[in-house]
Amino acid sequence: MRKIETEQIREKRSQTTKLFLGLVLIALLLFSTAGYAFYGVSNSNAEPEQDYNGLYWTITKSYSTLYLLTEPVKLDTSGVTLVGNAMDYNGQPLFIDSLDPAINEHLALNLQSYFNSIQEACYGSCERDIPEKDCTQPIIIYKDSTDRIIRQEQQCFFIDGDQEAVDSFLMAFVP
Repeated sequence: MRKIETEQIREKRSQTTKLFLGLVLIALLLFSTAGYAFYGVSNSNAEPEQDYNGLYWTITKSYSTLYLLTEPVKLDTSGVTLVGNAMDYNGQPLFIDSLDPAINEHLALNLQSYFNSIQEACYGSCERDIPEKDCTQPIIIYKDSTDRIIRQEQQCFFIDGDQEAVDSFLMAFVP
């Protein structure tokens, strides 16, 4: 048999149960928020993964994989100041002005996932039988040089230097 309870006793038991459940839910919310704050956020300053396969260095960054011919520790991107990155040009055509076919292929390999097409072009006027472009569309202008200068004007990316300069540009440009 059950004990006879008054309305007051039932009300008190109900309030105690509600208070207990409320405290359990608040504790759950606090601990889950704290857990996410400490363990759920990835370290955005983490170094990208890198591997050398005998031919080139494979660098896995947040959004992509780069294939570089220069060892990543030798690359200096501190002097590279670019407005935006390759994601900002997603779906647009990319033009490359370079007389070195190996540089053209290297740039195309690393940037093909961001641009809807990659083709050769001349920056300004030239005598080659390829389109002439200016800075209204993304174009990379590479010149082999002993100086190492990487700069941007509008949508023109100028790379003066060698393979290491191209790899430094890619490290800075690809997210």
